[in-house]
Amino acid sequence: MPQQFALLIRATIANRKQSYDLPISIKLSANANVDGRRARFTQTVIALTLTEKSSMNNPLLVEIDNPNDANVTFTLNDYNRIFEINEKFGTISIRNSELLTVDNVGERFNMTLSLWDGKNEIDAAIITVTLRQINDQQTIAPKFSHNVYAFAAKPGESFLGQVLAENLNGDVTYRIAEGGEALFQINGSDGRIFYHGPISKDSRNYELKVIAIDESSPPYIDAALVQVLIAGLGSSPAKFEKNEPRISFASLASGAGTVLHQFTAIDTDPNAKVMYAINSLIAYDDLGNVIPDSSQLFEHFRFRKNGLNDGTLQLAKSFKNTVVMAFWANISATDISHPDEPDDKVELFVQLIALKEQISDADLVKFDQVRSVVEIPESATVGTYVYTVNVKPLPANLVRNHRVVYSLSRGHRIFAINPTTGIITTMAKLRVGSDYNLTVIATDPNTQATSSTSILVKVMPSMKQHISIFPNDSYTFNITENAPIGTIVGALIKSTNAETKIKYAIVGNDNDYFEIDKKGTIRTLLPVDYEKKSVFHPIINASYDNGPFTLLPVTINVADENDVRPRFPERSYSATIMENSPINMFIINAPAIDNDSNVEYSLMMSNDSLALSSLLRVDAEGSVRNVLPLFGLEGRYQFAIVARDGPYTGASATVFLTILPTSKCQPTFPESVSDVIYVNENEFPGSILAKFYGVVPGEECQITYAIWNGVKYATETELFIIDAETGELKAKGMFDCEETDRYGLVVAAFSGDLFAELDVEVRVIDRNDNPIEVIDDHVFFSIREDESVGLPITKIRAFDRDRSDSVYFHLRDGNGKFTIGRTDGILKLADELDREEQDFYELHVMLTNSVEPPDAENDVVFATVQIMVLDVNDNGPIFESGMYQKAIGHDAIAGMEIAKVVAVDPDLFNSSSPNSGSVHYQIDETIYRYADQVTQATGFIGIDEKSGIVRLAQPTFFAPGGVFETRITSTDLSDTLSHVNTTTLKYSIDAIKLPEAVPYVRLREASLLLAIFTFLILFVLTVFAMILCYYRSKFLREKKMYEDEKKAAGSMNKINRHKQPLGGVKSVQHNLRERYPNATDENVYATQEIKMLVGLDDTMKRVRYGCDNNKNINHSQLEVKNMKVYE
Repeated sequence: MPQQFALLIRATIANRKQSYDLPISIKLSANANVDGRRARFTQTVIALTLTEKSSMNNPLLVEIDNPNDANVTFTLNDYNRIFEINEKFGTISIRNSELLTVDNVGERFNMTLSLWDGKNEIDAAIITVTLRQINDQQTIAPKFSHNVYAFAAKPGESFLGQVLAENLNGDVTYRIAEGGEALFQINGSDGRIFYHGPISKDSRNYELKVIAIDESSPPYIDAALVQVLIAGLGSSPAKFEKNEPRISFASLASGAGTVLHQFTAIDTDPNAKVMYAINSLIAYDDLGNVIPDSSQLFEHFRFRKNGLNDGTLQLAKSFKNTVVMAFWANISATDISHPDEPDDKVELFVQLIALKEQISDADLVKFDQVRSVVEIPESATVGTYVYTVNVKPLPANLVRNHRVVYSLSRGHRIFAINPTTGIITTMAKLRVGSDYNLTVIATDPNTQATSSTSILVKVMPSMKQHISIFPNDSYTFNITENAPIGTIVGALIKSTNAETKIKYAIVGNDNDYFEIDKKGTIRTLLPVDYEKKSVFHPIINASYDNGPFTLLPVTINVADENDVRPRFPERSYSATIMENSPINMFIINAPAIDNDSNVEYSLMMSNDSLALSSLLRVDAEGSVRNVLPLFGLEGRYQFAIVARDGPYTGASATVFLTILPTSKCQPTFPESVSDVIYVNENEFPGSILAKFYGVVPGEECQITYAIWNGVKYATETELFIIDAETGELKAKGMFDCEETDRYGLVVAAFSGDLFAELDVEVRVIDRNDNPIEVIDDHVFFSIREDESVGLPITKIRAFDRDRSDSVYFHLRDGNGKFTIGRTDGILKLADELDREEQDFYELHVMLTNSVEPPDAENDVVFATVQIMVLDVNDNGPIFESGMYQKAIGHDAIAGMEIAKVVAVDPDLFNSSSPNSGSVHYQIDETIYRYADQVTQATGFIGIDEKSGIVRLAQPTFFAPGGVFETRITSTDLSDTLSHVNTTTLKYSIDAIKLPEAVPYVRLREASLLLAIFTFLILFVLTVFAMILCYYRSKFLREKKMYEDEKKAAGSMNKINRHKQPLGGVKSVQHNLRERYPNATDENVYATQEIKMLVGLDDTMKRVRYGCDNNKNINHSQLEVKNMKVYE
């Protein structure tokens, strides 16, 4: 059991957040001999998490193990300005919460604690502090003064207007988010909008979206619309056909009237008068340097017709005698008939080309600018560089292949010159005080032209030598501030063997404060003050009479003294604190300024503030805190804070302290009130999102609710409405999670002038209200059929605007050849491809929000992937037949064609045509079989490697009755062994020689076959003739019978020839002769056929006649009404 306990008793008041802590220490007497064991921390590393500027309502109690019950002392070794520790009980609290910020101490830092029992070794522990960053005040988003701004500008006017957004937290930055089109510009600091676009004939309207961004992190943004009207001119301004810079070339010797360029500007106004002019001019010389005051060169140019409707730019004066080699000209076109129209401008670059000129030989060796006097030190060694001479450089287009040789005609015994580069160096020791005249000659070896120049070389004495009679190269002395004038600072000590007389002098700005005598002693001339300057760095110049000298740096350090009184930066301080403030509550910080020593603080109470003398204390940093609660002391108090500095009485400042009483109607939000609200996306406006309620100590206290709208507390904002009586929070509109998924809100509960705030976060719950959008909805790819399994082919890109929804990919018809990643949409090859089996695939990828494919396809999206399988040479040619058989005579001669073999390659790029050249044939082996003997017959058979025609290579007269077997191979263009195919050609050799005439036996066989064939033909013709005769006879009989029936019908019609038709019958009955009076028996009945359709219920009867010999009544029709048909 521990021998010492530290208890922290906390007293709280119901429904209030304030608390009061009282530490109590309990010690137990030791029952065992534990001498020699030191007090130590129970934990060597203690973790502590705080919030920025928090007051640490729960002090940290550090636990220890004290076996001897010794009186221990706790010490906080660092961060004493922010934290403090109770030396007796070890409770750590925050002294100054204003310094507890991430900017001041960082997000993580360590503090060290020490524990000492007065006898044994000191124990140490480390507190690792993690600091959470918060905003110490409610961030207010910027707000535009108007949601929509409208500006108008006249033609040529750039300033449109100004937008303004209010922000209580600091400055805002303005930007154009949409609609700028590079025509508008906004000042980021003040919101002024400018138009920099073209001016047109007609008015134009623009709509901009301007945003205001504050300096918070993350930033808050507000947006506003700006409608802009740019008034039109009413006329069209002149415009150059092309606005890009023009380039032209001209001869440097070109005279007046030379055309440099022809400009054309278009103006559609009927009364337009276009005036061309040069606005500015920049000229360059032959070295590329800008010629000053190029405006004087305007006289060299002119426009034809003074530039009126004619853009022909000409030279008015030649550049022949000038150094101008090129120039930039800014050309403008203006419609002088419409002064309000803007100018259009274009640039012209003209390069002047100088003609080659002949330069005299003497000019080639003329010297450039050469210094007449050159100084070198007497200490220069042999080979020291003196000077470089060169002839005048020539323009690049005039330089010819020539060489210049340099030489010295005077001074060549002391100096030398490089004949090629012209570098002059020394070749002997120089004498002090002597001057040397050099004459340099430049010679052209080709023309023997020469030129000369003279140079005076002066030898200057060398720098004086350093005196090596002082033992040190620098000295350091110390002096106390405010030392009297004449105080010895230090002395420069010479070496003991030095007997020379030395003169001393102080060099630099410090000679006003110090002096040095003949003996090298340094004394003060003025008092020195540590607070003004703590270190002096004078330079001592020690030299002989007319001899060498040395410079000795001296450092004089000024020691500080307590000679400055402390002072407060302010004469008075004021603070306000509640009477129920917790112990150690920070009240005020009043640090005194003292540059030379530490300051001790104390409080001096007046008669009216004596009650606070035992309740307040001040620490070493000047911070005033309470050590006990201040209940019952409400009111205003005045006392003084005193800062003392050693012997001085110190300084004081007045402190005005106001202690406020605790109100009985202070509202608070209970912990059960949630500060996070969830709302569904697209939820109908007006629904209750949450209900807030606060509590007050008494029933007589009234409470109302409000929300912060960015400027003040109100019952509604742009997004929310709160009921002031019930605290019900409602939404004014629907929320879209894709736009913003959370909103910040400050809800306040008011009771009179007192209020409590609650930071609320409204989180929007995402709903699946957006379809999946496919970027690659239809793609086409080509892959080789020999690609390896697992090859990534493509990635289907798609997204869902719903934040909570993921996109999953399902392959509907992969045929086992393809697979797709469920989440990444990467299409891969799952099995080997064979173009000869299938050369095209069309895949359909189904995109859903579910991991597994849904049963219904109502809300799914499809993407189509078409894949063309490219052919590779993975198949060899295949013979049409595995065996070819032929018979040839034994007297066949060499070169005779035996057969033709054909092999087809199924690959696309190896064409299947036998003549494509992609299939090659060759003889693999030839054997000869006769009876039971088998022998090799190499060389008897040959084959064309491209066409596959097999020919006899040797005569076969010696092998009658035998059989040759030849194995033929085919292959494609590749070297793959598996692409080789074989076939066999068997051809037998007849033993009988075929004569020129057809043999009798062969003739008899042919005659027999011919006779059999002839018999069959005659038999078939006979059968056909019999069938034809039978049907002919049958036809004639039926025809005769039919004709007789027609004659009988005609005779019966003749009986009613003159009878009147029955009553009610409209049509007249006629016989055939009366209908066709010109018909005769020969041409009517001889070859006429009649077809009659008779119906009992028909009122119209039709008779159709047909004539085989195409007579007059062929296909005629007769209408017969109420015809009676007799059997």
